[in-house]
Amino acid sequence: MTEEINVDSDLVIACHCEIHEKLYYVNRDNKLDYNRPIGSTVDYIDPNPNCIGATWDKIATESKTYVWAFNCPILLLFTHAADKTIDNGYWYGVFLNLIKNAHRVLRVGGKFIIPIPEDKVLNMTNLDAELVNWDMSLVNFSDMPFNIGSRRTLRKKFIVFTKKETVDSDQLVEATAYIGGTNKNKKHKIKSKKINKIRNKIKRVTKKYRKSKRKNNQ
Repeated sequence: MTEEINVDSDLVIACHCEIHEKLYYVNRDNKLDYNRPIGSTVDYIDPNPNCIGATWDKIATESKTYVWAFNCPILLLFTHAADKTIDNGYWYGVFLNLIKNAHRVLRVGGKFIIPIPEDKVLNMTNLDAELVNWDMSLVNFSDMPFNIGSRRTLRKKFIVFTKKETVDSDQLVEATAYIGGTNKNKKHKIKSKKINKIRNKIKRVTKKYRKSKRKNNQ
């Protein structure tokens, strides 16, 4: 983290609201800065009925730069233990709901951020085709523009999804017509290629992360 910034008005915090534990920005030493609490202009998203007004529909399309998933119930989805210990379908549904809403409210280049424990080994090879609209990377604290945390939760590693500029539906129809009309099989093949491309990228990033972790443990 190269500087200490406040991004309240550009920030959405998901799975959290004001009735929960207080959040703070983090200083360059990765310690909570109690002089910089999260401000009142942040938008919160939380299905808890006591979190009044904490819903996605209040946030304008492409109006935010960051969506931060604070302790959202999706971390197990990205670990090797996931297939054996949880119902992947449910957690995957939670994840897709978050990332689809994040895609709507974020500007192009905006970031959907998932803080993760340092000791987790990532398993991200089963992600949905929705991720073709994102660039994914694993980022250390030192390379983040900012960090936030609470007295109980402070992370140093993050999965960061950056929103790409996407083709609108009219352009997509024209492109489909150009490559072969409305043939569904061809459209399916194109989508499959995109899915395989993003999966291969995820595998490369995961492999690089594991290699770095092994090196640090030596």
